[in-house]
Amino acid sequence: MEYCIHSHRDALTILENDPTFTECWQEIRGAIESISDDMIIENYEGLFQVRNKSLSTTINHLLKQEFLSRGWAGRESHLPRKALRHA
Repeated sequence: MEYCIHSHRDALTILENDPTFTECWQEIRGAIESISDDMIIENYEGLFQVRNKSLSTTINHLLKQEFLSRGWAGRESHLPRKALRHA
């Protein structure tokens, strides 16, 4: 998949050069670069085409799978379940 990186307030320089972040940044880049155009097409046609015209849902789904497979924690809601039912 082709993509562009836009840096905000020197964040890219920090991610690439500060030892605190370089390993994490490499994992993020690896996850993004592991997603192929064919994967996007297959996931979109198989899971999201009927419900959604945008590819963003498909790409988010694939990124989540990649990060979970690399041992990253899933996103959790900070709202209590009761609040989610009424949202």
